[in-house]
Formats: sequence, C-alpha cells, structure tokens
Amino acid sequence: MFSRYNKLLYILVPLLVIGLFLLMYFLRAIVNSFINPLNRLASQTHHIADGHFDVPLPNSRRVDVIGRLQNSFSAMQKSLAKHISHLERVNAETEHRNTELANANQQAEEAAQRQVAFLQNILHQIRTPLNIIMGFVQVLRDDYTVIPHEEMVTITETMKHNATSISRMVHMLTAASSLDVGKVVDCEDHVSCNGIVCETVNIYNQRMSKPDVNLQVKTEVPDDLFVNVHKDYFQKALNELLYNAKKYSVVPGHEDEALIVLRDQKVDGCVHFIVEDNGPGVPAAHRSQIFNQFIKANSFSEGLGLGLFVSKQFTKMMGGDLMLDESYTSGARFIIALPV
Repeated sequence: MFSRYNKLLYILVPLLVIGLFLLMYFLRAIVNSFINPLNRLASQTHHIADGHFDVPLPNSRRVDVIGRLQNSFSAMQKSLAKHISHLERVNAETEHRNTELANANQQAEEAAQRQVAFLQNILHQIRTPLNIIMGFVQVLRDDYTVIPHEEMVTITETMKHNATSISRMVHMLTAASSLDVGKVVDCEDHVSCNGIVCETVNIYNQRMSKPDVNLQVKTEVPDDLFVNVHKDYFQKALNELLYNAKKYSVVPGHEDEALIVLRDQKVDGCVHFIVEDNGPGVPAAHRSQIFNQFIKANSFSEGLGLGLFVSKQFTKMMGGDLMLDESYTSGARFIIALPV
C-alpha cells in the first residue's frame, strides 16, 4: 500500500531540497543587489576619509532609493574632488608666491647690505688717495725748496697715481649709473682689430704712472680684418681688463715676474680680444659672481667692484660678450668676443 507513497516521497524530498537551495540563492542575490551598493558607498566613504578624493564612484543605473543614493554620492564625490583640487592649486600657488616673496626679501636684504658695504668702500677708496694727495700737497707747500729732485719726481708720480685712481672711480660710478642694461647700441665705428688694440694699449700706457708690468701684445689676425664697435665702450672695457690684469698680476716679492699678454684671434666668426696675466687667478668661489655689481675677490683690494660689471655690459651692448676662461690655470684670462 505504501510503496507508491514512499516512491512519491523519494521524488518530493529532492525537489524540496533543490527548491530550498534555489530559494536561498535567489534570496542571496536579491540581498546582495541591495547590500553591494551600500558596501561600495561605505568603502568609498572610508577611502575619502583617508584623504583619497581622486577615485570616482561609478554611477548606478538603478532607479530605486539605493541607486539614487549612489548617484548622489558620486556627484558629491566629484564636486568634493574638484574643490579639493582647486584648493591644492591655490595652496601650491600661495606657497610658490611665499617662496618668491621670501627670496625677494632676502635679495632686498642682501642688496641693502651690499649698498651699505659699497658706500663704506667708496668712502675708504676715495678718502685714502685724497689723504695721500693732501699730505703731499702740504709737504710741497712747506718744504718745496729743500726737496731733492728724485724725491720730487716720486711725490708727483704718487700724486698722479692717486688722482688717476679717484678719476677712474668717478668714471666707473658715472658709467654704472648711466647704463641701460639690455640696450643694444649702434656700432658705427668700423675699425681694424690690430689698430684698435694698439690704440687702446697706448691709452693704457699713458694712464699708468708706472708701467712696471711687462705688457706683451700679440696680434694673430691680419691687419685688414675689421670689426664694427662702439669705440668708446670697447676701449673702456679693454682698458679695464688691462688695469685689472696689472693690479692682480703683481705679487709682493715677485714684481719682476708680472706679465700681461694681450692678443686678438679670430674664432668661429668672432674676434676674441684676450687679456691674460700670471697672477693668482680668480678663486673658484667667486667665478660665478665676478660680473655682478660691487663684487670683489679681495675686499681689501683697490677698486669699487664695478669694473667687470661695466665692461661686460658695454660688451653686451655691442652685441658681444665678456667671459672668464676657467680652463686657464696660470693666472686669469678674460675674453671679449665680438662678431665680425
């Protein structure tokens, strides 16, 4: 009697089990469809809380409450990321401007310090030769008739040297104050390279009260090679290089060994006017600054620290450049390069 009944149970029980598994699967899928968006929102919330605003949350195509919540949260995240990015740019610009302001303040302080040091240096550089001249004037006034001729020559030469130093400083100050940095002048003087070198050397020798330094001129270009220059600017720049070479090539105890070499060469479409000496050279720590205003390698040396600055500006105004040859190790070598 129960055989058919038991057979039915054998069929129903597996169907019930399979139905329960299917029901659990569909229920799990339905729950996950509601829970997963909430989990993604929770994960994104933790991600944003950790400071990561640049990973967007994808939009949902669902039209129920959870879909609208996810889309609203995504829009909020994008807006927040946009505002955070804007704030970061503003902070970066503010930091950059603060850095520029700090650098400007530092440069202003350094400029003020250089100005004070420059004024003190002017007073010292002018007062010293003036005191020497005034002292010798008083000696000549009181003891003119009893001073031997040789001593009279020494006194007048010393007075001339100090007067020349004061005149040179005045010319440097005038030139520096009238410079128009970045301006290019008309080079209307068509001159022979060898000719203007010889003429500049003559001017240099006339200004030196004691030409006690051996100056050698080596012309390495033909006499018919001409260059367009502003003659006054060129001669002032070259004379300044010769003056510096004389000043720094004389080493105490080795005065007879001082040597200056002036040469001109044609190099790659330019004419190089080279001034080199056998002095101590330019210290490595000062090479990057020697063409700046008020910079001197030796703060106790004669001068205002304007010569190389003015000479470089004069050369650049003529379309050329003034350079230090750092490969030269037997002293200092400066090169004025002008286009042919």
